[in-house]
Amino acid sequence: MPKNSWIEVIDEKHRLEYLATSFSALGARSEILEVIFPTMHLKQRIRLAPNYKKMGPRPKTTSGEYFFRSVKHVIEFSFCLSEYRRLESAGFDLSESMHATMRLYLGICNIAGIEPRVCINTLWELITHVNTNHVMEVVCSKKNCGRLYILPSFGFRSTYVCPICNGSMARWMAKSKSLTGIKKTRKVNRPD
Repeated sequence: MPKNSWIEVIDEKHRLEYLATSFSALGARSEILEVIFPTMHLKQRIRLAPNYKKMGPRPKTTSGEYFFRSVKHVIEFSFCLSEYRRLESAGFDLSESMHATMRLYLGICNIAGIEPRVCINTLWELITHVNTNHVMEVVCSKKNCGRLYILPSFGFRSTYVCPICNGSMARWMAKSKSLTGIKKTRKVNRPD
């Protein structure tokens, strides 16, 4: 899995906000979701608009925030734009009804660290095997690191390595418990 596709959990509030929305949420229990998306040129604050049902993605505001209807649109925007344009420029004849699904599929592939299968005939078969509501929490086993991450769980890999210290990662199963005993890490400086 590419290191720059991991989303580090900074604290308990951050974790709960992210889990409350999940990847394909159509709404959000929290209006503001602070996540570092390394694929963006700048580290932005992502705001989920309160009136998300009435609006689609909007351009960046003067305050440097992006507004989206849902986390799904954030993924489509940040991960799929270049890949989708590449497929279009390559001459793929995608019907209008498949555009949104294709963008979401490419985003899932990017986040999960797998190579997108560009054969359109297998697209729908692959989509039906991907549950975009399922996220997995993993924690670094090294005591001096102990970072907690949230990443999509699509069954493509069973083992992960911490992108910071290269320690082995274990699934964090206690979703209802607090992060007591897990080191609260500072934000990691990543290149823009």
